[in-house]
Amino acid sequence: MFVWSLKLSKREIIIFAVGIAAFILLVFLLLTPGGASATSLEDSGYTLTADSADSRARFLSQFGWETESDPTEVREIVIPAQFGDVYNEYNELQKKQGFDLEKLRGERVKKWTYVITNYPNVSGAVVANLLIKDGKVVGGDISSAEFGGFMHGFEPSASAEVTSQAQASASFIDRSVPASIPSASDTPPEPEDL
Repeated sequence: MFVWSLKLSKREIIIFAVGIAAFILLVFLLLTPGGASATSLEDSGYTLTADSADSRARFLSQFGWETESDPTEVREIVIPAQFGDVYNEYNELQKKQGFDLEKLRGERVKKWTYVITNYPNVSGAVVANLLIKDGKVVGGDISSAEFGGFMHGFEPSASAEVTSQAQASASFIDRSVPASIPSASDTPPEPEDL
């Protein structure tokens, strides 16, 4: 039979205990979906619960949004494992509001889309997109599908600024009728006529 004996000083025991605690904390942070961002939103007073129609409506009402009772779309999407430019830009929007989709790369989430009924000063439809995993909101946006539309986070304070920027940057389309229609002699020949 072997007996091992180990003599450690108080300082070595403390260093060892701190190292173990740091390791456990690191493992916990790496394995927890949503990480600290979701917790910081909850800490600031928002509830992220979205496991029923009522809870999804309550989530949006925290920001002052009113919606139609039924979603216009519900579908399962996969957060890409590799982000391109569009997803990187979308994730920057998510990070500004306390979410981070990088922690969900390659995972499936449900996207719930609701029409917002009280969006100010916009004539077209404005929707709220909620990305939900395991009954909690993990991301989303408020957006317009109109030409020159906009997209911003859930906070209504961002809506006026983003909407006016989108409207100002929208391209003007000239839909006027030309003064004259080109005659056959003004048009180039068709390829088969060459």
